[in-house]
Amino acid sequence: MYKVMRIVTRLCVGGPTIHVSLLNGLLDKKEYESILVSGMIEDYESDMSYVADSYNVKPVYIETMSRELNLVKDLKAFSKLIKLIKKEKPDIVHTHLSKAAMLGRVAAWLCKVPVIMHTYHGNVFQCYFSKPKTMMYILIDKFLAALSTKIIAISNKQKSELVGL
Repeated sequence: MYKVMRIVTRLCVGGPTIHVSLLNGLLDKKEYESILVSGMIEDYESDMSYVADSYNVKPVYIETMSRELNLVKDLKAFSKLIKLIKKEKPDIVHTHLSKAAMLGRVAAWLCKVPVIMHTYHGNVFQCYFSKPKTMMYILIDKFLAALSTKIIAISNKQKSELVGL
């Protein structure tokens, strides 16, 4: 049996919440033990955790992990992820959304998780931030890609865009 830890930045309205809920809820329980780890939604976002509930998925929440950048909260979330990974000893860590991708992949790598995966649910590397900020995020993402066993794009178009960075 493989233990999979899926880490998502938050369970807000959108495809990633449905995606992780389906993966955690419907993978063959004889072959996979799935753990869903989630950060918290922002005040201005709508909660979609009911999707996880509908598949009998009970997320482990990290209160300090959220979409917004906050060095103190991000370091606390990173520390909690490391502790959780060491406790659960997953065979696979699979991250979703940017904050989870950054904190989760580095934590998994430091904890020597054998398989580290990331699914892109969108592309924020074009026309989203200023050019200097975009270049910085691309460099960070290339570093994170080097820590990853597998990168998953949700479409061929997205794959082409990511490969072209």
